Amino acid sequence: MHTRLACLLILVTAMLTPHAQAQTSDAPYIYYFSNQLNAFVIERADGSDPHLLGDGLMTFTAEPRDIFSGIYVDGPGWSPSGQWFAWTAEQVSVAPGYSGARPYVLSADGARRLTLLDHLQDAQLMWAADADVLFVASHQTERLNPDDLEDTHTTIDTYFAVVDVAQEQVIASTEEHTLSDYYLYDLSLQYPVDMVRTNDGEHIIVRYTDFEGGDSYYGTLVLVVLDTVGTLSEMRRDAFGPVSMDDNSPAFPSISPAGWVAYPTAEDFRIDNVLTSESHQFAPLDNPNQIAWDASGQYALLSDGRLWLLDCAAGSISLLREAWAFADHYSAIDPRPIWSPESNHAFLFGVDGTLYTFSREDGTLEALPLDTFPDFTNVGWSWLDDHRVFFFHDGTPDYVQNGIPSLAAIYDFEIATVQYLDIDFPTWSTLSPRFSPDEQTVAFVRDGPILWDRATGTEQETRPAYDSLQSEPGGEVAWAEDGEWLLVFEDALVAGGATVRSLGVMRTDGTLRRDLVGRGWRPNPIGLNWLPPQVDPTRLPPAPQTPLFPQPALTLHGSQWSRYVEWSPDGRWIAAGSAVFERDDDDITVWNVNTGKVVHVFKLAGEDEWVSWPRGDTFIPDLVTTNARNENILAQSPDGRQQVQIINRTIWVIDPRTGDRLVELPKGWDVWDPSASYSPDGRLLATIDGFTPLRLWDTNTWELLASLPVHGYALAFSPDSSRLALTASWDVQVWDVAHLLELGVQD
Repeated sequence: MHTRLACLLILVTAMLTPHAQAQTSDAPYIYYFSNQLNAFVIERADGSDPHLLGDGLMTFTAEPRDIFSGIYVDGPGWSPSGQWFAWTAEQVSVAPGYSGARPYVLSADGARRLTLLDHLQDAQLMWAADADVLFVASHQTERLNPDDLEDTHTTIDTYFAVVDVAQEQVIASTEEHTLSDYYLYDLSLQYPVDMVRTNDGEHIIVRYTDFEGGDSYYGTLVLVVLDTVGTLSEMRRDAFGPVSMDDNSPAFPSISPAGWVAYPTAEDFRIDNVLTSESHQFAPLDNPNQIAWDASGQYALLSDGRLWLLDCAAGSISLLREAWAFADHYSAIDPRPIWSPESNHAFLFGVDGTLYTFSREDGTLEALPLDTFPDFTNVGWSWLDDHRVFFFHDGTPDYVQNGIPSLAAIYDFEIATVQYLDIDFPTWSTLSPRFSPDEQTVAFVRDGPILWDRATGTEQETRPAYDSLQSEPGGEVAWAEDGEWLLVFEDALVAGGATVRSLGVMRTDGTLRRDLVGRGWRPNPIGLNWLPPQVDPTRLPPAPQTPLFPQPALTLHGSQWSRYVEWSPDGRWIAAGSAVFERDDDDITVWNVNTGKVVHVFKLAGEDEWVSWPRGDTFIPDLVTTNARNENILAQSPDGRQQVQIINRTIWVIDPRTGDRLVELPKGWDVWDPSASYSPDGRLLATIDGFTPLRLWDTNTWELLASLPVHGYALAFSPDSSRLALTASWDVQVWDVAHLLELGVQD
């Protein structure tokens, strides 16, 4: 169990994509960013018809290679016409500092690149709604004298632009260079630029904090309005009040997609429309700090210790409840929209742990009528339509012990009834279950993707991602429009609370599950998504001439995690299991290597029980008890002259006769158990763990002969040294050693 708990740190998503490859496939197209390729992959969900976009374009100085590092991409993605793709890329590393999000704009066929923004080292991008016009905002800082730690002066560069991408022309721009006495560390992270696109699709409203001035510890909130014809207008409002460098991302002024700006002053509470010049003033509110706009931007629910309804169109504000505060732990991954799609209803979660329903038509706010009412500390929801909301609550351990299981239900506003669903959600998870388009299936992530059938109440389990062994299951899913495919985002936690996710796609009938060679750091729309309909796949870059990712010769499919793997002496069978886990599911599975079929499963094998291999052609199910293994000795060479040992949390190859340390081998985090295996001919040593790649070493020279960004948990060479088996999730991958040596160092 300790190895599962170890995975609270991080798991790398760098696994294998089977490109099986019928070009006549009718699978929908997906696109995702591959950290391994530093490019976007566009292909059908089954892996056929692959294309690369941005290959070789993103370069960073001293690009790190540790598992906590890489390139994080974000941005608006595809343009309204589908002829352009825009994104930002930043270097992510455990080292302190912020590399900045560099902007990139590329034509869909990869032939044209917009270079007008190359001077920006940190930027945010947003497309206009109906034209290939790009709004650009950049607000970055740099120490004036970075080598002088006593000098706290910081330069602040602010840049806004409207760009006609097709014409490769800046329609309008403004640029400002200021200086502050104070060191504003990572201004882009502490005081982000907020960009709101208005519903008319022609305007962008930008809010940022300006810390200009020689000796001011406080900044000024600034609003800038940009439109598609190049009009830029700045609203510098002292009424917003100063912003201290200790005050991170104030809630007000708050901007709606209808152009309304809501903010408190010392005398009143105001709403101004920057598009129409309308304005309304209300009685002062008591320190408002939370606001939730609807999609139209005309209505908002806001809190100042009380709950108010703001109706901008009518110029009114009305009190709904005297004591109120929104729950402050709304998930950044799944924001749980409060308003229904047409703004007639709202679903709210208060800090008292109570769910409420609000009907805008009659102004009623009522507690949700539930049979039992647990404390909803981890509740989520999604709207099925304008009057039905699907809500859910996980059964955390404390609740389960008190007889409060997980909860899933649908509330119908029109008939004011709750329909309960018998779904067993995981505990301590980030819940994002989603109904299929036909509302017959609920998909969510537990230990891997789960499909719950509404008609039968049964679950279909699918293996977890190859690198997602974790103690806190969770993640997200996204259905294809046809309901036959599912995108999967499986989460793992990094020390400090950040989330890293494995990316995958699966057919919902369970016949195909693919891990994608990407890494999702923070949620964003272009890390993995369905290709939008405006993009013409025939106008993408030509398909690569060679496969994008190396493939194992054979994959054996199991039904549990495995931490040991072993070949039979004649190479006919492979056994894998989790006997070293000391868990309730410590089964050992045996496959026929030639057919790929499971021939036997030993249920609940003991920690020191191993498969007894027969010498004949028929497998005879039997186990044999062996001596307990020495966990500090990972492998021993066939001639007994070398051992791979863990010494003081370091992996060494030693001479067991003399105790001499011959070579130190790289490893992942100390909390993760590595694996090593000598080839029977003694020429090669293979090493792997959950954080370092598969590596093949020459045991005479200790030259690194091959390295592949594959992560696994156990290794074993075949008796003739020609094949290498490794366990990954529920599967066992069998690699051709000659192929690995031909590939060489890949990571």
